[in-house]
Amino acid sequence: TQDIYLTELAEGKDTLDWEPIGHSVWKWGEETEYAYFRGIFDGDGHAIHNLYYGKGADFGDGFDPSDFDTELSDLDFSVWDKGLFCNVDGGTIKNLTLSNAMMSGASHAAMIAVFLTGNGTVSNCHVQGKMHGLQVSMGGIVSKNEGLVENCTAEIETDVAGMGGIVYENQTAGIVRDCSASGSIRCTAGGAGGIVVTNSGLIERSSASVDIQALYGTNGAQYNPRSAGGLVHTNNESGIIRECSATGNLCANGNGQIGG
Repeated sequence: TQDIYLTELAEGKDTLDWEPIGHSVWKWGEETEYAYFRGIFDGDGHAIHNLYYGKGADFGDGFDPSDFDTELSDLDFSVWDKGLFCNVDGGTIKNLTLSNAMMSGASHAAMIAVFLTGNGTVSNCHVQGKMHGLQVSMGGIVSKNEGLVENCTAEIETDVAGMGGIVYENQTAGIVRDCSASGSIRCTAGGAGGIVVTNSGLIERSSASVDIQALYGTNGAQYNPRSAGGLVHTNNESGIIRECSATGNLCANGNGQIGG
C-alpha cells in the first residue's frame, strides 16, 4: 500500500472532478437515487494527495436562492453533496490523510464524508486544503454528523457560505471527540464555527485555532448579517460541550454576532 496522487493542482493543468463514493443523484421532480458506503475504508496511515472537485453551483440567470417561488426545474443538482465520500451509513473511514485537497459544490460538502449516519465512524483522519462554495453547508471532516468523529484534524482555508472546522451540523446522536481545527474561514451566508456550526450532540476534548470573518453574503443574502463562534456557532438545548478550547481572531460586520 502506498500514497495515492490523483491529479496535479497547478495553473494550466487539466483537473478531473472527483465523484464521491456513495453519492446520491438529485433530479428535480424525480425520486432521489441514493447510494451508501457501509464498509470499512482503512487508509493504513497513507495519504490521498490532490483530491479535487472544482465545480460551483450554477443558479442560472437571475436566480435568487432566497426567493422560494423561483423555478428550480432547470437547476444543475450535480454539484450537490460533494466529498471523498457522500453517504456513509454505518461505515467506517479511518487512518487517512487528505493532502492539498480542493472541494467545492452546493447544498452540503465535506472533505471526508458529507453525511455520516447509522453509527458510522470517521477516526484518525487528517485533512489539509481549501474549500469553496455558494449556498453550501461545509465541514472540514463531515458536513452532517449522526455518528462518531474522533481523533481528526482539519487545516482548511475557506471562502464559503457556512463552515464548521470539523463538522457543520452535529446532530443529537453525533459525537465529536479529540479533534482540532486550524486555518481561516470567510463566511458569506449561514454561520461559521471553529469546530461545529450547529451542535445538538456531544463535543468533547476538542480545540479550534481558526480565524473567522463573518461577512454580508451575496446572491440574495447581502443584507443579512453573518455570525461566528470560535468553537460553536449555535449550541442547542441538547448540545453538550466539555473540555474544549478556542483561539483565533473573530470578526463580523453590520449586526453580526460573535462569541467564543
